Amino acid sequence: MKCKCARLLAIVLSLAATETHAAATPEECRATLAKFRALGNVSDMLAQSYGYAVLPTIGKGGIGIGGAGGTGCVFAGGAHTGKVSMGQVTIGFQLGGQAYSQIILFQNLGVY
Repeated sequence: MKCKCARLLAIVLSLAATETHAAATPEECRATLAKFRALGNVSDMLAQSYGYAVLPTIGKGGIGIGGAGGTGCVFAGGAHTGKVSMGQVTIGFQLGGQAYSQIILFQNLGVY
């Protein structure tokens, strides 16, 4: 039983580590950013940030052992400057799938 669990975990980890999904385009990232700007004080927080990463779609799923992954774009000063990807592996009670978007803001809070 332990051998089967170890094999399954190895398979999930290898799938999470590979980028088999299509990379997000800058146009998809800008469309997702427009949706985020319409929420609460996101526009104010973006104005205070020197850069941000936008991941239009992160897919997540699992049955006991799960994984998540997605790609996106990095912007600095409003200009597209690079790509970003994320991956996650989870173990525990879980069943199902989910898709969501994420924005990460980069701010310089100073030295303490």
